[in-house]
Amino acid sequence: MKQWVLILIFALGLIFGFSSIQAENWKEMSVQEREGALSKMTDTQLEQRYIELQGKRGKAIENLNLPGLSEEDKIELEALTKERDSRLAITREKKYPLPGDKVRKEWEQEQQKIEHEQKEKEALENQLRKEISQRLSKKSDKWLENRIKELTERKYWYVPKEVGKPDIAPITPEEEIELEHLYYERDIRKEKAKVQREREAPIKRKDRIKTFSPEIQRNIKERKIRMGMTKEQVLLSWGYPNKVNRSVGEWGEHEQWCYPSSRYLYFENDVLTNWQD
Repeated sequence: MKQWVLILIFALGLIFGFSSIQAENWKEMSVQEREGALSKMTDTQLEQRYIELQGKRGKAIENLNLPGLSEEDKIELEALTKERDSRLAITREKKYPLPGDKVRKEWEQEQQKIEHEQKEKEALENQLRKEISQRLSKKSDKWLENRIKELTERKYWYVPKEVGKPDIAPITPEEEIELEHLYYERDIRKEKAKVQREREAPIKRKDRIKTFSPEIQRNIKERKIRMGMTKEQVLLSWGYPNKVNRSVGEWGEHEQWCYPSSRYLYFENDVLTNWQD
């Protein structure tokens, strides 16, 4: 029995003796030596020393007559706190994976899924656009206008059946893309036709002027008009009017052409009969 008591006393002496020696020499240790000393301490020893220093500091705060922590104790307590928190964090990560990591992983998987679906959607849409473009290039201008009118009405004038209005099917996403290409195809064709007209206009204008009498040719070159000119001759001389007012009666067809600066031309059956400026 005495032997066991002596062994227990010896063991306690080693524990507290190590702590006291460590506390006395802590300030003189380097950072590497402190880390090495802490790494050799068991979790129990670390916790006991941490509780001892925290208790000493707490008692000094409650009772101002008691001495506080020495400089060595403060340095040791700071190192103990860091080591203790580090060990607790490692233990916690092993037992319970951090929720943030799980949430981040799930979010990354979701983002990858969304990106994959977006790429598939873009590929299908590009294929659809290509097919629509090839199909529209073979259609006539009249067909394009009729199709644009149909889809536009369905897009902007769709009324549900229960309202009591005529039932019109709503436009589908594929038809939305088709309508976009319809507008684009129509604009391209108009631009091409405009460029073609501009290229051919000087040649046609010059050839047409040559067919008129010398007097009419001179008036057109000088940008003048005269009684008896036809609509075509006036257009070649003055260009297109801003507005045309037309009336038809027993006497025939009467037109008023309105030009800038309050200039008005009057035609009877395609012949200039009067003007006002």
